[in-house]
Amino acid sequence: MENILSTYSRQIPGRTVSVIVVSCQKEGLLSDCLLSVSRQTHPFVECLVFLNCACQEDLSRWQKRFPAFKFFYFTDNQLYCRPNNEGIRISSGEYVLCLNDDVALSPSYIDEAVKIMEADSAFGMLSGCLFRPDGKTVDSAGLVWSKCRKPHDRGYGMKPSKPYPAGPVFGVNGAAAFYRRKMLEEVKDVGGYFDESYGIYYEDLDLSWRARRMGWKAVFNPASVAIHKRGATTRIEESGLPGFFSRFAFVKLPHDLKVRHVRNRYATMIKNDRLWAFLLDLPWILFYEARLFIYLAFFDRRVLRDLACDTGFFSSAFAKRKGSGNG
Repeated sequence: MENILSTYSRQIPGRTVSVIVVSCQKEGLLSDCLLSVSRQTHPFVECLVFLNCACQEDLSRWQKRFPAFKFFYFTDNQLYCRPNNEGIRISSGEYVLCLNDDVALSPSYIDEAVKIMEADSAFGMLSGCLFRPDGKTVDSAGLVWSKCRKPHDRGYGMKPSKPYPAGPVFGVNGAAAFYRRKMLEEVKDVGGYFDESYGIYYEDLDLSWRARRMGWKAVFNPASVAIHKRGATTRIEESGLPGFFSRFAFVKLPHDLKVRHVRNRYATMIKNDRLWAFLLDLPWILFYEARLFIYLAFFDRRVLRDLACDTGFFSSAFAKRKGSGNG
């Protein structure tokens, strides 16, 4: 894999957008995603596709279908962060769009995003308007600040009577995250652009938070529209819990992803939070912690056990905080 990556490098004209797609080839989602990338009206687009849990035959099959795109594969599941970091590293566009394979872009998505980003050099990241498959229900209109330190998608599950206006947001959802390369290079730390120790979950909030601490802005653009089949690529399990609990997506995650979901939130707080802000929002944080602990204590103590044993992960988070000058 590394040898293939090291040979893939080319000169790209200004304002080229590098689209990086990570996929486990689940349920035919990748075809729709790549077709939407191929239909972009923006003239300078390169697309790098990383296949998890794949083989050479998979790579050849996809390369034949989309010869203009470049494909790479991992034989195991590298989740989200490492494939995206590899793609950012070897791509050359002035802008980078990290795209989940369960997202399909409108033809003008990239064009509209570039227009906004070109308007202000302080814009380091952009969120388009992601809708659910019905095209009416909002999935994400950008990440907004959450006092309990969870990523919160503005407009999630709502059907607004009129579009959200363009304007500032806290950060961008990793399903379709549009970044300025200059910002990515500035915020990169020992963990990478996305913190590879996370694997998946909270990596988009962590990157957004790091960028904001360095003075970069995030902006929402309603003209960049996409459809997001949220959760279509996530492994889920039957929870077997009472109806109230079964409503929450977290309880349906397999054990390893539950652990990542919980620990990555703590790591994001350790790396980025300010003491005064943490204390100010402590009531909301404790309220969330209480609900989480009650669920884990009664229904999934293995997560608590694994968190207690994973001291090295949290030590690393403190070291990254110190290394970033946020000590």
